[in-house]
Amino acid sequence: MYYTELLPRLNSLTVISDFSGDVKDIKGIRIDKNDLAISTEGSTLRIKLPIDGNHNVADMTISSLKYIDSCLRLSISFPGTKLSEHTQSFMDFNHSNVQKWSCSDLRRTPQNAEKQNIFHFGCAYCDKNIINSKDCSFFDMPSELWSEMMDFWHCHKPHDHGNHGEHQHTTNQYEELKPKQMDVIIGGFYFLVDKAGGLKVEADQVYCPSCDAELGVLDKSSKKVFKYNLKLNYDTVSEQFPRYLYVYNCVLDKINSSACRTFVIKSDSKSLFIWVLNIGLDISTETGVFKNALKLLYDVDHPEIEMPTEEIRVPGVVLDDCITRLQEINSQLPLGHRSAAVAGKNLFISFMASA
Repeated sequence: MYYTELLPRLNSLTVISDFSGDVKDIKGIRIDKNDLAISTEGSTLRIKLPIDGNHNVADMTISSLKYIDSCLRLSISFPGTKLSEHTQSFMDFNHSNVQKWSCSDLRRTPQNAEKQNIFHFGCAYCDKNIINSKDCSFFDMPSELWSEMMDFWHCHKPHDHGNHGEHQHTTNQYEELKPKQMDVIIGGFYFLVDKAGGLKVEADQVYCPSCDAELGVLDKSSKKVFKYNLKLNYDTVSEQFPRYLYVYNCVLDKINSSACRTFVIKSDSKSLFIWVLNIGLDISTETGVFKNALKLLYDVDHPEIEMPTEEIRVPGVVLDDCITRLQEINSQLPLGHRSAAVAGKNLFISFMASA
């Protein structure tokens, strides 16, 4: 097992890998394209690195190599590269153009003769056609913090000058982001719709018009449909939205709005403690390469650690999927790097990344 972390601000790459042989058996270490190749007498261990064309492999050097308790730890240095916009500020880290089912992501679907992307979102439980690209216009959410940031967006923020109808309307139109009748506003883990889909609303809950499955909630006057309750269909492909991304996006929103790094994620039956150590990492494990990942400590039972925490309530199916995902990634880490002791508590190490 192995994992790697790319730290672009430090111009370094950390590689940690289980190694069962004797370090004296290593005949050579080289970077071959996007792989780190560690050669012994009879075999070659290949480690996928989270690098791309912006990194010149020829300029990379191994600055340190340690072997402790059957584990190799390498540090790879490289010259500074120009930081991308999302690297410079984590306020842009969860911008919609890197999110699953954002406008840019939906452009990969096939087009018709009029250059219109052809796809539809169906109910995940009965496949009822809910949102059709032929009928709707799609727009990315400007920011999950759009209302809080309005002071920065408007030179002259509207003010309520009384109860006059005209002024009242001018004020209210800036108090909520409401889609037009057949528009779809795309957030990190939800769609805001108005008339699209013919959805049913009862007691602030949004339901499928065909099978009555609960698909979302009423957010002010807009219907908020959670992506994990839908399926994206195009050609012969049917995609589902991973439920754990609900938690991933909620945590990012909280980090951006309050700079909090410790969270208790709760459902009706269980809770999950998360302590975010680092954000915006590009990492790799044996399961693949993950961009813009959160490195975190977690425990399914909330440990009694004296620090302020932010509580996030989520549906039970979302929390179950999140816990499963964290445990799967934890099981892919090197044996000696799956947990850490903090204030007398043993917390598990894992990562979260967008799909």
